[in-house]
Amino acid sequence: MYRPESIREIDNHHREIEDKSCAMSALDDELVTIKTYVLNEAHKQGMTQRTKVTALADGTANCWSVVSSLAPHCQQIESILDWLHIGKKFQTVKNALGDAFEDSLERAKWKLWHDKVEEALSKLELLRSNVTDEKNTKFKGSLSDKSRLTEVLGIENES
Repeated sequence: MYRPESIREIDNHHREIEDKSCAMSALDDELVTIKTYVLNEAHKQGMTQRTKVTALADGTANCWSVVSSLAPHCQQIESILDWLHIGKKFQTVKNALGDAFEDSLERAKWKLWHDKVEEALSKLELLRSNVTDEKNTKFKGSLSDKSRLTEVLGIENES
């Protein structure tokens, strides 16, 4: 973890983090140790009750759980799924639905990449409505709000 002001521009295409902290644990203790280490490292980086935290993770429940453990100690947490894992989720859906829906999924993914979340959700909703009942298991319910994107793509969330 690092503070935004710790990023130093090297040139137009490269940046370097000058001061960062890392936390890790392989203990099988229901994440108690890693949560403690992450909190300690966040405090070392200056996190306070007024800090807005942005967390980038791979979408697994344990990652979101560790990130969520910071909530009582900061003002806000914005959790972001990394693009590699978003792409993998789209691939999983494509594999389940077959090649017939590849173009529609690629267009939805493009919209998402370009921060057009509502348009991506609309494309996914349209796709969902066109999928046969047999293949519809990935697309249950409505996509009327942004929080449904993680559910549609099969991404575990922090709840």
